Amino acid sequence: MNYNTDECLVAIFAVDETTTQLSKYCFEQIGFKNTILIEGPDGFTDKFLKFATLAAESDYKFYIRSDSDRLTFSGMLELLEAHTEKDDVEVSEGLGFDYFMNNYRGATPHIFTREPLKRLHENNDLIKNVHKPENYFVKKNGLTFLSKKILTNLHDYGQKPSKACNAFLNRLLRDSPPLRLYDPSYLRTLPDFYVRALEHALDIYQTVDKTNMDYIDFSFLDEGYFDEIENNLENHFLKYQEIYNSLKESV
Repeated sequence: MNYNTDECLVAIFAVDETTTQLSKYCFEQIGFKNTILIEGPDGFTDKFLKFATLAAESDYKFYIRSDSDRLTFSGMLELLEAHTEKDDVEVSEGLGFDYFMNNYRGATPHIFTREPLKRLHENNDLIKNVHKPENYFVKKNGLTFLSKKILTNLHDYGQKPSKACNAFLNRLLRDSPPLRLYDPSYLRTLPDFYVRALEHALDIYQTVDKTNMDYIDFSFLDEGYFDEIENNLENHFLKYQEIYNSLKESV
């Protein structure tokens, strides 16, 4: 084993998702002790700059950036092992399984070495507040990138309808043609509150003037939606771990 989880700082970006504490719990259950939340209503780019500052002001060997709508399991350790085997790699990613797309995709969490984050801390212009700021930072600055076919997480399971609407809206605004990554027949099988979230995103996306990932307040969509995830993290961890294990067998 080439890695030590004590050498890693895990930073999870959160904007009041239902799975924020569960996302942190998942990392802790697979052995990551240094796990923090970067929370608040500020946008992704501002959070990423805070992440860069944490890296510049600490001396961990690896920095893992995740989102609180991602539930991470054992494949993360496999990805970390693969990352440590490549001396010249600055950022690595595995696969996530997306609930709304019903498919595997290259995805966060990303593993970074310290140096590119330190450079970003010294020059904030290396990232832009665009639709995909993290991709901009990695590609624009030519970071050496490792992509592995390892399932590391589940994405967008157990989210509020308002969060789902933002996810759909951001995809509609940055993908062409809209919803090209989704299966319409599968979307019709989702619970009604997610169908309403999708319909609202479809209704408004052509009138929304937004070129970043920042969330819009769609809390009215959450009326009547109940979430009990934080009341029993262990049970939900085991529930989603079982889903993860079944999906991992097909990778």
